Amino acid sequence: MLITELGGTIGDIEGLPFLEAMRQFALEVGRDDVLFLHCTLLPYLKAAGELKTKPSQQSVAKLREIGIQADILVCRTEEPMTDEMRQKLSLFCNVPVKAVIEEIDVETSIYELPLALKAENIDDLVVDHLKLDAPDSDMQVWHDVVRRLKAPTHKVEIGVVPTHLMFVGALAPDESGKLPRTRSGDLKIVSGMRLLCRTSPVKLNNVQVTLFPGTDAKDLDDMFKGFRALKLNVHLIMMVGGANPLNPKDEDAVVGMLNSGLEVAKKYKVKHVSSTSFEEWLAGKKLKGKAFDNAVKQVVKVHARCFKESALAKSTVEAWHMEFLRGVEFQNFTNAAKAAKVVQSINKKIKKKFFKVMIDAAHCGDSDLSIEENEKVIKDLAKADALGIFHASAKTTRGCLSTDDGWIGALLAAYAPTGKLKHVFVELFHHQDPALAPLRKAVKGHGVNTTDGRTYNKTVTDGVIEVAHRLNNLAARKLIK
Repeated sequence: MLITELGGTIGDIEGLPFLEAMRQFALEVGRDDVLFLHCTLLPYLKAAGELKTKPSQQSVAKLREIGIQADILVCRTEEPMTDEMRQKLSLFCNVPVKAVIEEIDVETSIYELPLALKAENIDDLVVDHLKLDAPDSDMQVWHDVVRRLKAPTHKVEIGVVPTHLMFVGALAPDESGKLPRTRSGDLKIVSGMRLLCRTSPVKLNNVQVTLFPGTDAKDLDDMFKGFRALKLNVHLIMMVGGANPLNPKDEDAVVGMLNSGLEVAKKYKVKHVSSTSFEEWLAGKKLKGKAFDNAVKQVVKVHARCFKESALAKSTVEAWHMEFLRGVEFQNFTNAAKAAKVVQSINKKIKKKFFKVMIDAAHCGDSDLSIEENEKVIKDLAKADALGIFHASAKTTRGCLSTDDGWIGALLAAYAPTGKLKHVFVELFHHQDPALAPLRKAVKGHGVNTTDGRTYNKTVTDGVIEVAHRLNNLAARKLIK
């Protein structure tokens, strides 16, 4: 096989002899044995916010005047092409739609281009046109090359969401706002994390703890004092209950609860807060069309208000991670793509890349998006600097990580090349937690005991070890250091 590249711009006088030679060559050997691939530019006009196809049309027309018809059109572009644009180029350039190839600028290295072109099926087009007997392409080695080139160099910290201690009896305050304590007077949540830190062979850097409105101030002091004695950075999960973020009538109530949590975060110099404040837990209605669009606007409004009223721009809080939930728990914001739409809209409104999407492996696994679709969302969020912390949790049962069926590993591997993987939290729910009884009733299979006879402390410790192994594996593959 002979591959010939002709550089320069079509119509330049210095290139005409070479183009004429290729025209004659095609005539001599027959068109079935020659493929013309033409690379053109789709300029992006930033002021107009659109790509222009006219230069490509003119280039192809000039090439036809010389006597050469392009078989494949490769379009260099800064922005994604629309289907309408492909149809237009196909019509006016006399090239099949499937042969109009997008070659969008790559993020890191020119070595990403073969993978991008493979995704556009350019290899199949070449093989089919030339009637070559070629095996299916195996790009694994090339994937490995690209991953090494894009390998991040930052530190990944491991933490725990101590939900295995149970909301009722350990995490949630009583009617007077008091947090549960042991017989010796220790806060149960601090005592539980002390045991984990002592028994885990992997160093724990962070704890992500739920914060309920109205929690006793002294208990909060004791909690933060206890965690800092364990050298744990605290991430706060701000709980919202009894009000619907989607309902304008509940707006002040929702904002009030979130702002109270943010005041705690500021007081104790917390850097990362999170919430599930997309909609009301187990109480929402499924919205479509205009109603859904209005819901998005309302969620954006609520969180933009909180950002402004709590003066987060001038606080120690560096990011707000928003967590979508599975279907049944939520009715509308049930996958990463929907969450991304909201988060990016909030960031646009406040003109700051402050809000992030938390990726929970369990929620991703229970959503209507495939692993591949979630991987794409992760990539897009990273590009928009809206990719948040990662929850290592098993789907459906939310049990030990060994019950996972590939989601944790796949999504971690998708995170790693983005350079945004900074915090990984192991999350495991106690199968008998009274607070989750409504969820066990609503979701078939939720609440199965997956500890295999181990204590919950041992099960979580094993989960931490498993996550560390996964991260070390990614580092060995030079995806992360």
